[in-house]
Amino acid sequence: MHSLNDLGWNSFFENQLSDADRARWTPARIVWQGRSHYRISTGLEERLAVLAGRLRHQTASQADLPVVGDWILASVQPGEHSATINRRLARRSHFSRGAAG
Repeated sequence: MHSLNDLGWNSFFENQLSDADRARWTPARIVWQGRSHYRISTGLEERLAVLAGRLRHQTASQADLPVVGDWILASVQPGEHSATINRRLARRSHFSRGAAG
């Protein structure tokens, strides 16, 4: 496995975390996205993850939901193989395509 730095973690993302964030959640990067599940990498391991209901319902638009390449904060429980995505960190850049037609 890689470290977070190998996956692209840097001070831009680190500066978005409060001490409470660091104590409560684990930073991770989304490496795969399905219809309702994600695969995230913590730098030490990969896990399947789902969006927290609060995140899904408070997101203003589909474009604000996490996608592959995004950095997120997740609830990761030792001994479990799944996680919950609680917050998407601000993006430095992104690619998007226009609407069809």
